[in-house]
Amino acid sequence: MVMLAQGIPFIHAGQERLGTKGGNDNSYNSAVEVNEINWERVKQNKDLVDYFKQLVNLRKG
Repeated sequence: MVMLAQGIPFIHAGQERLGTKGGNDNSYNSAVEVNEINWERVKQNKDLVDYFKQLVNLRKG
C-alpha cells in the first residue's frame, strides 16, 4: 500500500525480503550478524523481492 500511495514511501531495510532480527526490537547496538543483509533470505523470497522491484519501477513511471 505504501508503494502505491502518493508521497515518499518509507520501507524499512529488509521489509522487501521478509527480513528478521530474531525478535530484537532495538538492534542499534547489536552484533553485525543481527543487522546485516541475509542474502539467503533474499534468494528464498525472490518472488517478493521481484514484486517490490516492479513497484519501484511503477513509481518511477
